[in-house]
Amino acid sequence: MNRKSLSIRNAAYGFLSQGIIIIGQFTLQTIFIKNLSISYLGANGLFTNLISFLSFAELGIGSAITFSLYKPLALSDYQQVNSVMTLFKRVHQTIGIIIILFGSILSFFVNFFVKKGQLDVS
Repeated sequence: MNRKSLSIRNAAYGFLSQGIIIIGQFTLQTIFIKNLSISYLGANGLFTNLISFLSFAELGIGSAITFSLYKPLALSDYQQVNSVMTLFKRVHQTIGIIIILFGSILSFFVNFFVKKGQLDVS
């Protein structure tokens, strides 16, 4: 297959996977509303947003490192691939530590994001 057809196929798979994710999220929220209370849906949304906030620590570094692997892999420069993957490991370990640190700190302030009595999940 040529590069153009592979790109089209990749885009189609990406579009399909995004569609499945959207349908899955809609189905999950519908189940939450019908079987649980609206407060559970609010709690799910709150914690999903907090996790999304913490994921900003990655800042697209994974995509940049993946891009930097194209040339060494095409040239079979495995020493360069090894060095990029070592960098990838160090960066993601640092990001993981930052997310754990900020997540732990943020967990003490969850009650400031919720009105009193609004999130009654007991």
